[in-house]
Amino acid sequence: IIYNILTYRLMADHKENLQTRAKELQAEIQEMQKQFEVKKEEFLKIQGAIEMLTVLESEKETVAKKD
Repeated sequence: IIYNILTYRLMADHKENLQTRAKELQAEIQEMQKQFEVKKEEFLKIQGAIEMLTVLESEKETVAKKD
């Protein structure tokens, strides 16, 4: 009986540890997703700025060739 009680307690402790770790990982993943969204937004803004500068550069070159 004592063996069964100890085994049950060990399993319960292990389950509790796994549940705690699962919550920690879930929180880490959520934070990573937030960071990903911020980086993605920054990337898209930079990409848009590069495209705009490329267009302006091209227009400037076109105007310069006409002069």
